[in-house]
Amino acid sequence: VKIKPGSVLATLGLESNDRLVALNGIEVTSTERMLEAYARMRSGTIDRFTINIVRNGKPTNIDYVVR
Repeated sequence: VKIKPGSVLATLGLESNDRLVALNGIEVTSTERMLEAYARMRSGTIDRFTINIVRNGKPTNIDYVVR
């Protein structure tokens, strides 16, 4: 997926060709799993979350603090 400069995804630190693996520990293996991860994040009060990606063939975690 191509990430446009200035987009929300770019602001979150994602880059073109990153492969999303998990969101807050929930493996994103299907659309349903992605919606599950999103619903869990929306249903609670979160102050931190982690996105697990593969960038240039290497597993990478991006940690966020919600303000």
